[in-house]
Amino acid sequence: MFVSMLKAGVAFRTTVTYLIASPLLNPVIVGGIWLIFTWQVAISYAVIMVLLSLGAPWAWTALGMEDQLRKVKVKGGRQLDGTPWRGIKQETPAAIRQAWDDLRPMLLPMIIGVAIGAFIYGVVPEDGLGFMAGGNVWWLIPLAAVLGIPLYVRLETMLPVALALSGAGVAIGPIFAMMIGGAGASPPEVSMLAAVFKPKLLATFVITILLAAMLAGYAMTIIL
Repeated sequence: MFVSMLKAGVAFRTTVTYLIASPLLNPVIVGGIWLIFTWQVAISYAVIMVLLSLGAPWAWTALGMEDQLRKVKVKGGRQLDGTPWRGIKQETPAAIRQAWDDLRPMLLPMIIGVAIGAFIYGVVPEDGLGFMAGGNVWWLIPLAAVLGIPLYVRLETMLPVALALSGAGVAIGPIFAMMIGGAGASPPEVSMLAAVFKPKLLATFVITILLAAMLAGYAMTIIL
C-alpha cells in the first residue's frame, strides 16, 4: 500500500502518516486497550499516536528525508497513461504482472525479516520478560522499547500478553513501550522498508518508533 501510494503521486507526508498510523491506530487495538485497561488509557494512547502520526512526517520533511526514498518506478499502469478501463477480465493479467513486478524486489527482505521475527518470537518465552516486574523504574521504558523491536509481537497478539504482564506486576509504562516498539518497527517491516528507504531514512523511521514507544510509556506512567 505504501509503495502504491508513492507511485500514485501521493504526497510524502501523507504516505508517512499512513505508514506510522496503520499498525499503531488499529481500532481493534484501541478497543482492546479500552477493555483491558481503562477508557482513559485507550483515549490517551490514541491521542499520542495521532499526534505522532501527524507530527513525524512534518519533521521528516524538514530534515530533507523525502530525498532518501529509493526510486520507485511506475511500469506502464493503464490508469496512469490515460488508456480507458477495459474490464476486469482483460485488466487482471496486466494487474497480476504489475503486482509481481512490485513484489519481486521485496521478496528476499520479506523472507529474511519474517524468518528472524519468527525465530525470536518462538525462542523468547513470555516469562522471560518477568525482569520488568516491579516499580516504574525510568530506564525500563527505553529498554522495553528497544526489546520490543526484535520480539516481533503484533499489537493484537500483545494485548493478552500485556494483561498477563500487568497482572504479574510489570509496570504499564514498559508494557506500552514494548508493544509499540514491536508493532511499529518489527524486523519484517524494517526489512521490507529497506527496499524503499535509503539507510538514513530507515534509521530515522526506527528512531521515530522508538521515541513514540518511550513517549507513550512515560505518558502511561504519568496517567496511571
